[in-house]
Amino acid sequence: MKKYRLPLKKIVKPKTFFTMLSLLLFILIYFIYLNIRIYQYSHQKVPKDLDYVIVLGAKVKPLGPSLSLQNRIDAAVKYLKKNPQTVVVATGGQGDDEHIAEAFAIKEDLIKQGINESRIVVEDKSTSTMENFTFSMKKVNLSNKKIAIVTNDFHIFRSVKMAQKLGLECVGISSPTPKIAILKSYLREYFAITTYYLRGDISIF
Repeated sequence: MKKYRLPLKKIVKPKTFFTMLSLLLFILIYFIYLNIRIYQYSHQKVPKDLDYVIVLGAKVKPLGPSLSLQNRIDAAVKYLKKNPQTVVVATGGQGDDEHIAEAFAIKEDLIKQGINESRIVVEDKSTSTMENFTFSMKKVNLSNKKIAIVTNDFHIFRSVKMAQKLGLECVGISSPTPKIAILKSYLREYFAITTYYLRGDISIF
Protein backbone atom coordinates (compact mmCIF):
# COMPACT_ATOMS: atom_id res chain seq x y z
CA MET A 1 0.00 0.00 0.00
CA LYS A 2 1.44 3.34 -1.05
CA LYS A 3 2.04 5.77 1.82
CA TYR A 4 0.58 9.22 1.45
CA ARG A 5 2.59 12.19 2.69
CA LEU A 6 1.11 15.60 3.29
CA PRO A 7 2.87 18.43 1.45
CA LEU A 8 5.04 20.61 3.68
CA LYS A 9 2.76 23.59 3.11
CA LYS A 10 -0.13 21.54 4.47
CA ILE A 11 1.83 20.68 7.63
CA VAL A 12 3.21 24.17 8.31
CA LYS A 13 1.29 27.18 7.14
CA PRO A 14 3.47 29.71 5.28
CA LYS A 15 2.61 32.48 7.75
CA THR A 16 3.60 30.30 10.72
CA PHE A 17 6.78 29.20 8.98
CA PHE A 18 7.93 32.76 8.28
CA THR A 19 7.03 33.83 11.82
CA MET A 20 9.17 31.04 13.26
CA LEU A 21 11.98 31.82 10.84
CA SER A 22 11.86 35.52 11.73
CA LEU A 23 11.94 34.70 15.43
CA LEU A 24 14.94 32.41 15.03
CA LEU A 25 16.73 35.04 12.96
CA PHE A 26 16.02 37.70 15.60
CA ILE A 27 17.39 35.46 18.37
CA LEU A 28 20.52 34.73 16.33
CA ILE A 29 21.14 38.43 15.62
CA TYR A 30 20.47 39.29 19.26
CA PHE A 31 22.98 36.71 20.52
CA ILE A 32 25.56 37.95 18.01
CA TYR A 33 24.99 41.50 19.26
CA LEU A 34 25.45 40.43 22.89
CA ASN A 35 28.61 38.56 21.98
CA ILE A 36 30.01 41.69 20.32
CA ARG A 37 29.22 43.76 23.42
CA ILE A 38 30.84 41.16 25.68
CA TYR A 39 33.93 41.16 23.46
CA GLN A 40 34.12 44.97 23.48
CA TYR A 41 33.87 45.20 27.26
CA SER A 42 36.37 42.41 27.82
CA HIS A 43 38.92 44.23 25.65
CA GLN A 44 38.67 47.69 27.20
CA LYS A 45 41.80 49.71 27.77
CA VAL A 46 42.42 49.79 31.52
CA PRO A 47 43.83 53.07 32.88
CA LYS A 48 46.86 53.12 35.14
CA ASP A 49 46.74 53.98 38.84
CA LEU A 50 43.10 53.19 39.49
CA ASP A 51 41.82 53.82 43.00
CA TYR A 52 40.28 50.37 43.42
CA VAL A 53 40.18 46.98 41.77
CA ILE A 54 37.18 44.85 42.74
CA VAL A 55 37.64 41.11 42.33
CA LEU A 56 34.29 39.34 42.02
CA GLY A 57 34.02 36.07 43.89
CA ALA A 58 33.51 32.66 42.31
CA LYS A 59 33.47 29.03 43.38
CA VAL A 60 35.98 27.86 45.98
CA LYS A 61 36.84 24.16 45.90
CA PRO A 62 38.23 22.08 48.81
CA LEU A 63 41.80 22.54 47.58
CA GLY A 64 41.48 26.23 46.80
CA PRO A 65 40.01 28.62 44.23
CA SER A 66 38.26 27.15 41.19
CA LEU A 67 39.97 27.79 37.86
CA SER A 68 37.51 30.60 37.12
CA LEU A 69 38.35 32.31 40.41
CA GLN A 70 42.07 31.65 40.07
CA ASN A 71 42.07 33.35 36.67
CA ARG A 72 40.37 36.39 38.22
CA ILE A 73 42.93 36.54 41.02
CA ASP A 74 45.84 36.23 38.57
CA ALA A 75 44.44 39.06 36.43
CA ALA A 76 44.12 41.26 39.51
CA VAL A 77 47.67 40.47 40.66
CA LYS A 78 49.06 41.37 37.24
CA TYR A 79 47.45 44.82 37.43
CA LEU A 80 48.22 45.40 41.12
CA LYS A 81 51.94 44.70 40.67
CA LYS A 82 52.12 47.29 37.91
CA ASN A 83 50.09 49.82 39.92
CA PRO A 84 51.29 49.72 43.54
CA GLN A 85 48.97 52.48 44.77
CA THR A 86 45.78 50.65 43.77
CA VAL A 87 43.73 49.02 46.54
CA VAL A 88 41.98 45.70 45.89
CA VAL A 89 38.56 44.71 47.22
CA ALA A 90 38.12 40.93 47.49
CA THR A 91 34.43 40.02 47.39
CA GLY A 92 32.25 36.98 47.92
CA GLY A 93 30.56 35.18 50.77
CA GLN A 94 30.73 31.53 51.75
CA GLY A 95 28.45 29.08 49.96
CA ASP A 96 26.96 26.04 51.66
CA ASP A 97 29.48 23.78 49.92
CA GLU A 98 32.50 26.05 50.46
CA HIS A 99 34.88 25.74 53.41
CA ILE A 100 35.86 29.41 53.28
CA ALA A 101 34.35 32.66 52.08
CA GLU A 102 35.33 33.45 48.50
CA ALA A 103 36.69 36.83 49.61
CA PHE A 104 39.13 35.21 52.06
CA ALA A 105 40.22 32.69 49.43
CA ILE A 106 40.98 35.64 47.15
CA LYS A 107 42.85 37.45 49.92
CA GLU A 108 44.97 34.39 50.76
CA ASP A 109 46.02 33.93 47.16
CA LEU A 110 46.73 37.63 46.66
CA ILE A 111 49.07 37.57 49.63
CA LYS A 112 50.75 34.38 48.36
CA GLN A 113 51.42 36.18 45.09
CA GLY A 114 53.08 39.12 46.81
CA ILE A 115 50.28 41.66 47.33
CA ASN A 116 50.66 43.41 50.69
CA GLU A 117 47.80 42.73 53.09
CA SER A 118 47.45 46.46 53.77
CA ARG A 119 46.20 46.90 50.19
CA ILE A 120 43.42 44.33 50.54
CA VAL A 121 39.86 45.06 51.66
CA VAL A 122 37.61 42.05 52.33
CA GLU A 123 33.87 41.95 51.65
CA ASP A 124 32.79 38.45 52.70
CA LYS A 125 28.98 38.59 52.95
CA SER A 126 27.76 38.93 49.36
CA THR A 127 25.94 36.14 47.54
CA SER A 128 25.44 37.78 44.13
CA THR A 129 27.17 40.16 41.73
CA MET A 130 24.92 43.05 42.75
CA GLU A 131 25.72 42.40 46.41
CA ASN A 132 29.43 42.29 45.53
CA PHE A 133 29.06 45.94 44.60
CA THR A 134 26.54 47.19 47.17
CA PHE A 135 28.36 45.54 50.08
CA SER A 136 31.73 46.79 48.80
CA MET A 137 30.30 50.31 48.74
CA LYS A 138 29.64 49.94 52.47
CA LYS A 139 33.24 48.86 53.08
CA VAL A 140 34.94 51.65 51.16
CA ASN A 141 33.84 54.91 49.60
CA LEU A 142 33.68 54.20 45.88
CA SER A 143 31.95 57.44 44.90
CA ASN A 144 33.91 59.43 42.32
CA LYS A 145 36.68 56.83 42.37
CA LYS A 146 38.33 55.18 39.39
CA ILE A 147 37.54 51.49 39.54
CA ALA A 148 38.13 48.27 37.61
CA ILE A 149 36.07 45.13 38.01
CA VAL A 150 37.91 41.84 37.66
CA THR A 151 35.91 38.86 36.43
CA ASN A 152 35.88 36.30 33.63
CA ASP A 153 35.49 37.62 30.09
CA PHE A 154 31.92 36.33 29.61
CA HIS A 155 30.84 38.16 32.79
CA ILE A 156 32.51 41.54 32.20
CA PHE A 157 29.74 43.27 30.22
CA ARG A 158 26.93 42.60 32.70
CA SER A 159 29.14 43.31 35.72
CA VAL A 160 30.30 46.70 34.43
CA LYS A 161 26.76 47.64 33.44
CA MET A 162 25.47 46.72 36.90
CA ALA A 163 28.18 48.78 38.60
CA GLN A 164 27.47 51.74 36.34
CA LYS A 165 23.79 51.46 37.25
CA LEU A 166 24.89 52.03 40.86
CA GLY A 167 26.76 55.16 39.79
CA LEU A 168 30.27 53.72 39.80
CA GLU A 169 32.87 54.89 37.31
CA CYS A 170 34.43 51.66 36.15
CA VAL A 171 36.00 49.51 33.47
CA GLY A 172 36.58 45.79 33.33
CA ILE A 173 39.72 43.72 33.70
CA SER A 174 39.06 40.48 31.88
CA SER A 175 40.31 37.04 32.84
CA PRO A 176 39.95 33.90 30.71
CA THR A 177 36.95 31.63 31.04
CA PRO A 178 38.06 27.98 31.48
CA LYS A 179 37.72 26.24 28.12
CA ILE A 180 35.55 23.48 29.53
CA ALA A 181 33.02 26.06 30.73
CA ILE A 182 32.93 28.45 27.75
CA LEU A 183 29.77 27.20 26.03
CA LYS A 184 27.75 26.82 29.22
CA SER A 185 28.97 30.12 30.64
CA TYR A 186 28.20 32.18 27.55
CA LEU A 187 24.76 30.64 26.96
CA ARG A 188 23.80 31.20 30.57
CA GLU A 189 25.14 34.75 30.39
CA TYR A 190 23.04 35.61 27.32
CA PHE A 191 19.91 34.73 29.26
CA ALA A 192 21.13 36.48 32.42
CA ILE A 193 21.81 39.71 30.49
CA THR A 194 18.35 39.50 28.93
CA THR A 195 16.70 38.99 32.32
CA TYR A 196 18.55 41.92 33.88
CA TYR A 197 17.70 44.12 30.90
CA LEU A 198 14.00 43.25 31.01
CA ARG A 199 13.95 43.98 34.75
CA GLY A 200 15.55 47.36 34.12
CA ASP A 201 18.69 46.51 36.08
CA ILE A 202 21.09 47.20 33.19
CA SER A 203 21.23 48.74 29.73
CA ILE A 204 22.52 46.62 26.86
CA PHE A 205 23.34 49.61 24.65
